[in-house]
Formats: sequence, structure tokens, C-alpha cells
Amino acid sequence: MKKIIFILILCSNYVTSQTWLSLECGLNFQASILYPDSTTGKLFVGGSFGNYQNCINGDGVAAWDGTSWDSTYSLHAIGADIRAITRFQQHLYVGGNAMFSNGHRIQGFTRWNGTSWDSLGTHPNPHLSIFPNHFCEYNNQLIVVGDFDSVHNYNSHIAAAWDGTIWSPMGLSSFFDSYQGWSCIVFNNELYFGGHIFDTTYYLHSFFKWSGNTWNEVDSHLTGTVNSFAIYNNELYIGGGFYYNNVYHSVLKYDGTNFYPVGSKFVGLVYSLKVIENKLFAVGNFDTAGGVRASEIAVWDGNGWEAFSNDSFSIGTTITDVAEYNHQLYITGSIWSINGDTSFHNIAMYSSPLGVMELLEKKGEVSIYPNPASNTITLHLSSYTPIAEAHTLSITDVFGREVYKEAVRGIDTKIEVSKWSGGVYFYEVRGDGITNPAQQSVRGKFVVQK
Repeated sequence: MKKIIFILILCSNYVTSQTWLSLECGLNFQASILYPDSTTGKLFVGGSFGNYQNCINGDGVAAWDGTSWDSTYSLHAIGADIRAITRFQQHLYVGGNAMFSNGHRIQGFTRWNGTSWDSLGTHPNPHLSIFPNHFCEYNNQLIVVGDFDSVHNYNSHIAAAWDGTIWSPMGLSSFFDSYQGWSCIVFNNELYFGGHIFDTTYYLHSFFKWSGNTWNEVDSHLTGTVNSFAIYNNELYIGGGFYYNNVYHSVLKYDGTNFYPVGSKFVGLVYSLKVIENKLFAVGNFDTAGGVRASEIAVWDGNGWEAFSNDSFSIGTTITDVAEYNHQLYITGSIWSINGDTSFHNIAMYSSPLGVMELLEKKGEVSIYPNPASNTITLHLSSYTPIAEAHTLSITDVFGREVYKEAVRGIDTKIEVSKWSGGVYFYEVRGDGITNPAQQSVRGKFVVQK
């Protein structure tokens, strides 16, 4: 029996009075990465933070459950700096600079064994000599790129592959003098990595492709620092701060053969690119994007850049990552003041579910009436059949907490809203019952009036 899930997210008057919300006492130092983990249902944060105001004891890794911080996953490693988090072969991995955890020498690469971070049998020989910056998966292996020159007992500059048990070297040639790999991605079944790499003549290289045996530079005309990749509309987007044919860019598009500019240049650096709600988000340290003032957060819809919001971040703010978790937008980095509010400590959540963007609304698929409503609404699924099919209705608050759940049947569902607070509500329909199977979700919004 097919099951379709409806998720309606309440946006209360209290929450919309602010644009951004702090997460309890936040983090005492900046974070580098946000990783929503579907297995645990938590938002993992990695960085160089530690214990702060008796609120969180993360020491490089912490998890947010939508309500409070969970320090279960703390490395308990003073001075840890975690820059990469992912799930591989059902295990949670983190990477960065963390010499010890609970007395175990883990260096910069470890995985969660269910109760603690595993040294993976590396003592006394560390897996990595320094630390990784990014993970990606390729040919059933976890590809690690970062700032290191060896892996286990092999020379392997910048990159190495882990199959869950053993390492395979896949480093750059030794003629490179100084190196830092910042990101990797699989595009059109080919593996790429970006960073900044100086050769012995101090010429800067930034973008490489794996041939199966070695790394080859994609285009020597691209010089600078590549920080992040994202695939958007079947094209590869590259973020950072670099020159291409002597023209500065913070974002470029690559189709596998050629590079193309993405709107007007940024004034500043891009640290992370993420596809969220069918749009490409760019975050970093910049003032404008495409001629539009877009402090630290810009959105690309395929045609042009727009600011995510009109909020003012304090001077010196750098946003290192952005993520969607429980239908909310989160940012992290070096963040201390937003719109003059100094309660933020390096991490924040946008107060409305994916607030400033219009949510996708596929006309004819789903409708809600009346809109606005004050007593009862009817959710009509014009493309869902049959009437007798069972569905699940779930209502969550702005923090992703489920506050209501009911099994319902039929294509028309009546929902009592008379006791709900007035304001904007967002709905999402998920399931495989949509007429067009390519449409995995349908979203819209309605208003409850008081």
C-alpha cells in the first residue's frame, strides 16, 4: 500500500518577529561544516569549538536535534578542528586535525563505532599525517582530500582512497611544492578535486580530474583557490576565489568541456555551494553577487543572483557552510552579530521555513481551500488516486518537532485550524503517488487568519 506524507510547518507570529534565531548558547569558535544526517536525524556540526558556557562540550563535533545540543559525539580532543563529515558504508566519519580522542590516537580521520570514535587500529601509525578537508564517494571508496603528504605507510599528497578497511594512495606527483585540497566531487562519472597547489616554480594550480591512475589539471588558465563544488541543472559549479583567463571569479560553471561565468562577479570569496530547494546557494565572505547586495548569502536560480535576505551581518562575518535541516536553513562560520543582535555565536537558523524563497507550488497537483482560513481547511489532492489509499498526516513546528500525526484516507482531507495561531503555514506532500513520478515533493503555503 502506498503511503504519502503531508508535512505542514507552522510559522508563528513570535518566530517571524526575528529573521534569524540563535541555537542556545551557540559555539565558542567557528565551525567549518554542517552535515544533516538522516540516520540519526541530527544536524552534525564540525569545527574548532569546545566547551562553551556549560552548554555544549563538542571539542570539534556536536549534534543539534532541533531543540538542543547533543554532546554525545564529542571528540574530547582539545584543539580539534573538524572540517569534513559524511556517512560511508553506514558509518559516520569525521576528518580534520584531532590528535587524540578519549586517549586513542586518531590523528585526523575517525569513525563512530556506536559509543565512541574509533582509532581504526592506527596506533602507533596514524592514518593521515595532517588532516583532511573534504570527503566524497567514488567507485565504492571514500575519497579524502586535504592537507597531508602521506596515508598510513604510503606517500600520497593531498588525496587518498579508503574502502572501509585499507587505504589506497592517489596523491599528486611530487613536483608540487605546497598543496591544500579543499573539495572533491563526482561529475559525469568522473572524479574532480579543487584547492590551491603551488608547483616548484610557484605557479598556482586549482582544478584537477582523476584519470584512473593520476590527477590531470583540467585547465591551467584557472588559477587561485577552489573551495567548493555543486551540481546544479546537470552542470558543475565551482566556488572559491580564482582567476580564469585573467578575469576574477568567485563562481564558475563547467559543463565538462568549457567554463562559463555565472552572473557578474562576486566581491569576495565563496566558501560553500549547496543546492537547496532547487536553487543554488553560495555563502562566504562577500558583499555583492551579480551586482546585487547579498551580504554573505546569495541564491542563483539559473538566470541571475539574488540576496537571500536583507539582513546585516557584522563586519568580519564569514559564513563557511549552509544546510537545510528539518525544512529550516542553517548557517555557520564566524558569526557574532546579525542586525545588531549580538546573541549569535557562530551558528544561526533562519526563522521561517525556507523563508525568503517562494516554495515550489505545482498547480493542479495540490490545492488548499479556503485560503486564508480561520476554522477548517481542505487539502485536495487532484492527482492522487485511489480514494481508499492510506496516507499519513504529520505536522511539525518550526524546529522540526512533530506536534501532530494522523492516518487519513481519501484525496480530500479536512484539518481543523481554529485553535492554531494566526500566520503563514507551509505544506509539503511527499510520496510516490504523484502522477508524475519525477515530482518527488509538492509544496505550497496558506494563511490562518484570526
